[in-house]
Amino acid sequence: MAIFFESVKYELIDVDLMSLLKALDLSGNWERATLLFESVVCSDLGSEWLQLDREVIELMARVLERESQHTMALNLFDSIAIEEYSLDIRAYTTILYAYSQSRKYERAVKLFGRIRRWACPPHW
Repeated sequence: MAIFFESVKYELIDVDLMSLLKALDLSGNWERATLLFESVVCSDLGSEWLQLDREVIELMARVLERESQHTMALNLFDSIAIEEYSLDIRAYTTILYAYSQSRKYERAVKLFGRIRRWACPPHW
């Protein structure tokens, strides 16, 4: 699927990543939304044409949480420098839960400590 996104990236340059991910999710294609997000996170595509921001990461956290895709969430969010974003508490909770489900307790405790230091207010 990453090859598909690479092949159409010039058509997607003018498309808002958030809108595209929402449209895929709302049409029942959360797996494709996840693949697109993964393509942006885990390849050079993101730096070339679609940029991650706080809202995009939070949306994908909600999608993956809703679909109980905790391992997938963990794999994707491990690829993101989370400390560079001021995420809402729901996104952080999803990531913490993914760490605990994967028995990566040290990472969960470390992230929880960062969250407490940041004193991140929920973005409602």
